[in-house]
Amino acid sequence: MPIGVEKYWRSLAAALVLGSAGHAAAQSAPAATGQELVRSYCSGCHQEHAGRFERISDIRKTPEGWSMTLFRMRQVHGLNLGADVHDAIVRYLADTQGLAPAESAAGRFALERRPNAQDIDVGPEIGVMCGRCHSLARVALQRRDEDEWRKLAHTHVGQWASIEYSASGRDRP
Repeated sequence: MPIGVEKYWRSLAAALVLGSAGHAAAQSAPAATGQELVRSYCSGCHQEHAGRFERISDIRKTPEGWSMTLFRMRQVHGLNLGADVHDAIVRYLADTQGLAPAESAAGRFALERRPNAQDIDVGPEIGVMCGRCHSLARVALQRRDEDEWRKLAHTHVGQWASIEYSASGRDRP
């Protein structure tokens, strides 16, 4: 065998051995848990206290709702996640802070994008406030305590200062 060909095969064999060793090491490395990913990617803005994250731990949503939240974090705040990290965070949040099927049943039509589905009625106050811009299914597919709903309303006013002038919004406190 000519010396050039022999050198090629030795190099190739060494690369395969090193590559497979690196691949095995990568496979044996433990994957970050969902909580570790939330800590890594979210704790810059959402402070952690005793394992609970501000504005995250007190909210429950469907997987689609958590995915929309991460999309908004990317659009508004520049959060950059790889697809695998995004999926792992959504899976973790949906598993630990998701809605049971019975809780999401009324608004499931919106997640399934069923055409011509009538929106749900969650009462006149919410219908007037949130229903001006959102489907009421979107509102019904999340669970927040009173303080979190108030923060959400204040966030809306802070991010969209003209909101109270839009769609006759000045008729409510």
